[in-house]
Amino acid sequence: MKTYDGLTTGLVHEFGNRKEAGKLSLIVDLRDRSPQIYAVPRQIEHVDFVRDIFGLEDQYEVQTHGTLLVPTHVFIRPNGWMYQEEVTGYLTGISGLEIAFNVRHPKSALKKAHEEAKLFAQRGELRIAERLIEDKIIYRYASD
Repeated sequence: MKTYDGLTTGLVHEFGNRKEAGKLSLIVDLRDRSPQIYAVPRQIEHVDFVRDIFGLEDQYEVQTHGTLLVPTHVFIRPNGWMYQEEVTGYLTGISGLEIAFNVRHPKSALKKAHEEAKLFAQRGELRIAERLIEDKIIYRYASD
């Protein structure tokens, strides 16, 4: 599976509108020194995506190895002149990994993934809204 350096319109058109209009779901892989960002396809659940790309077999392996695989959602809406797409929000730390598979992340990993998602958007082609609708980290599933 391919990793991405920045948010592009092509990426939004291929992976955006996942489960709801304007939502792009990402996995931020913090296991190495240099974080990697994966886009979650529309038709695949986070759990299945993580199992497939990282070769994890069962719930225990996902729980063990998933602590530094942090879900982040970027919200994109048409706005402004000619309704160009712009980033309107970020939400980190909640997906089927946490809810169904009980994956827990260190708070530091949640914060880092959130910042990496913002940098990912800043390196991209889309404008970022002056006032974000949402900019939130969910600590409910933190391990510490």
